[in-house]
This record gives sequence, C-alpha cells and structure tokens, in this order.
Amino acid sequence: MDNVFYVIRTAAYIFIDALLVCMVVGAVMSWIMPDEDNKFTRVVYAITDTLTWPVRALFDRFGWFRNSPVDVPFIVTVIILALLSYACMI
Repeated sequence: MDNVFYVIRTAAYIFIDALLVCMVVGAVMSWIMPDEDNKFTRVVYAITDTLTWPVRALFDRFGWFRNSPVDVPFIVTVIILALLSYACMI
C-alpha cells in the first residue's frame, strides 16, 4: 500500500513541477516574445491563465493590488504551486 501512495505523491509532484515550469516559461515569453499567433504561446498562456484565474478573481473581488505594476496574482499562484510541490515530497 505504501508503494501506491508513493506513486501518487510522485506523480502529483511531477505534475505540479511541470505547471511551475509552464508558469516560468509563460512569464519569460511575455517579456521576450509576446507573439499571440504562435500555437505554443497560446497553449502556455491558456495553462497559466487557467491557473491564475481564481487568484486574480479573488484579488479583483476585494480590490487588492489593483494599481500595482507587478502581477501579484501570478506571483501568489507560483508560491502556492511551490508550496504544494514541497508538500508532495514531505
């Protein structure tokens, strides 16, 4: 039974780390190459927007960081994913 939990935990860790890599790639792509017509760019933005949407909606609802020049919901999403990744390996 321990092997099953190990496999599930490892799969969750790999999936969350893949999402973190996608978030970093999306951030770098938005700085360097904002080409919206590229299929790869659209896929990366679709994944990152899907992940950041709940945090962004929460921040908009309460009016937090409305005039901030930094994309705080994106950073909070990355921190949440990093904490989840760390929790999978404990």
